[in-house]
Amino acid sequence: MLALPLLASAAKSFSFTLHVSQYNVLAADLANNLKPWFWYGFRGVQPTVPHYTGDAFDEARLQTFGVGRSKLFIDLWCVAKTYLHLFDREPSYPYRIDALAQTGRPENAHPEGPAVALKGLLESATFDFFHRNTTNHAHGNKHLPYHLFDRNSNDYKIWERGLLHPLGYTFTEEEWKEAEALRQGIKTKCYDPVECRKAVDRFNAWLRRTLVCRRRHTHHKGALEHFELSEARIEEEFQEVALEIGTFLSLNESDLGRLLDYQHEMEWEVRSKSIVKEIESMQADVVGLQEVDRIEDLRDKLRRGGEGEREGGLKLAVFKHRKVRPYDDGCALFYNPKVLQLCRLRGQGGCMGAKGGEEDESLPAVAVIRYSGEAEAKQQLQQQQREEEEEEEEEEEEEEEEEKEVSKRRGSKAGAGKALFRSRLLMTEGIVGCEEVHEGDNDKEAPEKGQAMGGADKISTHKTEEIDLWSFTAPETLRRIHQEKWDERIAVVALLQHRATGRLILAASTHLAHSQDKPAAEAVRAAQVRQLDRALCEIRMAWLVGKEGEEGREEAVPTLIMMDGNDTPHLSCYGPHRAVVGEIEEGGKEGGKVYTPMYQTMAQELGHVDCLGEDYGPTSITLNRRYRIDYIWAKMGVEGKGKEGGKKNERGDAEGRGEKMVLEKVEVTPALDVQLAGFKNRGKYLVSHDEEATEAVYGLPLPAIEDQPCIPSDHLHVSAHLTFRVDRQGVGGREQKKEGEELLMEDS
Repeated sequence: MLALPLLASAAKSFSFTLHVSQYNVLAADLANNLKPWFWYGFRGVQPTVPHYTGDAFDEARLQTFGVGRSKLFIDLWCVAKTYLHLFDREPSYPYRIDALAQTGRPENAHPEGPAVALKGLLESATFDFFHRNTTNHAHGNKHLPYHLFDRNSNDYKIWERGLLHPLGYTFTEEEWKEAEALRQGIKTKCYDPVECRKAVDRFNAWLRRTLVCRRRHTHHKGALEHFELSEARIEEEFQEVALEIGTFLSLNESDLGRLLDYQHEMEWEVRSKSIVKEIESMQADVVGLQEVDRIEDLRDKLRRGGEGEREGGLKLAVFKHRKVRPYDDGCALFYNPKVLQLCRLRGQGGCMGAKGGEEDESLPAVAVIRYSGEAEAKQQLQQQQREEEEEEEEEEEEEEEEEKEVSKRRGSKAGAGKALFRSRLLMTEGIVGCEEVHEGDNDKEAPEKGQAMGGADKISTHKTEEIDLWSFTAPETLRRIHQEKWDERIAVVALLQHRATGRLILAASTHLAHSQDKPAAEAVRAAQVRQLDRALCEIRMAWLVGKEGEEGREEAVPTLIMMDGNDTPHLSCYGPHRAVVGEIEEGGKEGGKVYTPMYQTMAQELGHVDCLGEDYGPTSITLNRRYRIDYIWAKMGVEGKGKEGGKKNERGDAEGRGEKMVLEKVEVTPALDVQLAGFKNRGKYLVSHDEEATEAVYGLPLPAIEDQPCIPSDHLHVSAHLTFRVDRQGVGGREQKKEGEELLMEDS
């Protein structure tokens, strides 16, 4: 173990600089999904080529989707992806549309080309979907035909407008009454698995028969009565229905060829090389990553180091999947071990420098924060609605009512008063394992020391250690049946030490709730950052200040947050309709700008500094938008305990006992000016920003085109050099530490 470095007692002040970077790398499973199919390469029907595929549905496609890129067509494919499981890796769903990228290789080539293969996959997926029930469906009672064929659902409205109506498959009012009666029958049987399956089968049989009759009417084959069609005849003709649906959804050879070319560029084996090169080019001392799913591969590649520019590589401090089980993407923190080192905690997660405990009893100073922002935002909305109802029913004195209202609103801010729980997780080689607690769990079923925690069920020889989990719901509710109580969003936290000066840094990487330009999602993100700030305060208290009667760290420790905030600084980025007073809390409008709730909460309410500046350029660029949604936040405040604890002065600088820390200088790496690509004469070219809406075909990520380098994610990385100055006010150096106090650091 390394002892704490000593600083000369004569030094009244000193400075040190950290290079901090933030990057959403675009998870491999997300890239290998729907995005590359319609965000990259899709042109749609062109004015000079009205016959999209040359089949019988070209005129119907033109009338339904219009010329060029069609939002309706893309939305229709989103619905098809969900219900037909087109990208699902479940073995019972052999409809891996992304596997068509392999058909271009000679050994796997379809004899009639990938367009015919696509049509066949869509036909099979459609046919199987209409025969799916609660027993033969891998996901049980979810995304079944009776879920889709609900005339009040948005999914059905898209399905009807984009597919059923053009093909002549719309239902009559009488048929909808039959459908609703069968749907109600399913709901009444939902508690009996056998009866529920039978009820779903009855709905599916009725649905197939109805669609066949609709098709016979459209094709003028004669409207036979239902009883005149045998089950065998229904199945035979329904195969034609599935073929028509699959054909109508299909792409032409030109669009499909571009999509498959891009699919190859999106494959992790190809794209990961560019991602690693991009991260190494940052030359960062600490970097926060989001949407990481191939963590073992990325960890090993970054650990091996760069290609000549850096001696050694980056080291993983902590990674956690955003879901409670160890799968899907998550957040990670990496650091340069030549500049920083990972701290360790005494005993069972005690404060830094606490007495007692042997060396092998120390624990890594890392943690996971599990948000419950959605539940908290809903609770806040319900409380506001109750308050409004009370105002209508009761008449009270105006001044007294106003005071109560202000008090209630302050107390109901999301994240401010929700209980915070501290529990334990297991971590192996920086990768944190499962959070979910299963009913009937006992000591025998708990993960054993040495079990790999990265989603693999193999035994690892690497050491498994305990770390902190801070959650805003009780640990026993971290199960899928209680998913309404917690978010599939997290933060990972690590306490790092600057080797040259011995200063401590609390770093976090987080990814907030998705969906821009939606007030409900904006409220959730505001709740999540409040919860993040509160949890970080509690972590400081636990790790740096100590328990009652114990001595803790007394120095100022800055907090750095690398964040994919999924939100812009200003509501005006979403258009003039959002840049109005009254859409966010009081104080959100300043200097003519209306801030998003997340940004206002971080910058104004919680006192974090946006190191990049609120006018930093876009960091997420697609065919539909240019948004700045990535952040590097710094906070100098120190949470103390008791009369002698650290505090924050009026200027926001951090003050420990006898010293003060300020963020002296910020040097921001300029935002990269990215152009999107168009397609002309069978080749790619960069279009101007003014032409993007009409000419751009390819969004991010882009392979290298013309003078633009390869950009392997749908986000751009952001970086800043942060210079901190520590002013000592008549206090000696670190050699004055108390007897028996020792700060444990990670082995190098």
